[in-house]
Amino acid sequence: MIDRTGWTFEYVEHHMDLHRYAALQRQWRRSPPLQQMVQAYLGIESPEEREPLKPANESAAIAEFIANFAAAGGTVH
Repeated sequence: MIDRTGWTFEYVEHHMDLHRYAALQRQWRRSPPLQQMVQAYLGIESPEEREPLKPANESAAIAEFIANFAAAGGTVH
């Protein structure tokens, strides 16, 4: 998210939550960031896109997100 928005880690830590993150993911699926569109145009492969969150695995996805966020130095409240 940092590379797509230009936000700092501190900004994300203080202003983002899971609902806003999910909304950004939905928006980016409908209208990909410029970097992603240019990569597709030039044929540069990007890492596999994950499946959208589904109600059946949403809690596992949230737990994974929290673990990755904390591992990167983020604070989980």
